[in-house]
Amino acid sequence: MKDTVNKLSQWKSDVLRIGESVSDETWNMPIEAGKWSIREVAGHMLYWDLYLNREGLPAILNSQGIVFPNHDEYNAQSVHYIDGKSKSEIVNEAAEQRDRLLTSLESLSEDRWMIPISINGVLTDNSGNPYTLNGLMLEFVGHDRHHVSQIKAMVTV
Repeated sequence: MKDTVNKLSQWKSDVLRIGESVSDETWNMPIEAGKWSIREVAGHMLYWDLYLNREGLPAILNSQGIVFPNHDEYNAQSVHYIDGKSKSEIVNEAAEQRDRLLTSLESLSEDRWMIPISINGVLTDNSGNPYTLNGLMLEFVGHDRHHVSQIKAMVTV
């Protein structure tokens, strides 16, 4: 659990460093042709943390399991969510949402991290292993790392 929380906390450090180190011009440039900008990637990450804080984690803790929205639609909404927000507003909100998630996760017992959960009504992964909160959060760690590596391939942070 502690290891997973530490890995999740890296996004907060990364987004703060990225926000400080890239110019506004770079912030708004696509990371690759046809891809999102750093701004949109940060907004995307922020919006998924917002979902976890508002709906996902509370549903898991109430033993309802997590039901994800349609990813494509939700990702499109994330771009609209940050419309009109400055770089500092996006960076600060991303850090705040991750802090909120970390605080919630840190309050849980070790056992709670390993209790089987359902994800979109499914109890096991493709290998037949039960889904757990720890496993789900490790998937988000992978998601974080994927996007940070995209940004690092574009700029030095």
